[in-house]
Amino acid sequence: PQNPATFYILKVTEDVIKFGITNNITRRLKELNKVSVFDIQVMYSFDFKDGYIPQEIENLVYKDTSIIRSVVSKADMKSGYIETTYLSNLSKILSIVEKYKPD
Repeated sequence: PQNPATFYILKVTEDVIKFGITNNITRRLKELNKVSVFDIQVMYSFDFKDGYIPQEIENLVYKDTSIIRSVVSKADMKSGYIETTYLSNLSKILSIVEKYKPD
């Protein structure tokens, strides 16, 4: 089995969120805030003992073509901007997470 991992959803702006996977949410948040013009904050973090599950969730978010991504520029967020989307997609992402019921 893969190492434990966290699927997270971060607030980037009033209208923009970022999703992703990490094994250390505190470190990832620091990294993102260092390379971003935004004040990024954690909205949700879901910890899984099996790190494959967050990867599967992220893959399903990527496959949902109704979820527009890369809504902030690389200039504004040098790392992770590809996983940014509009806040209006939050419920779609949470419904994907819900299918996997975090430990």
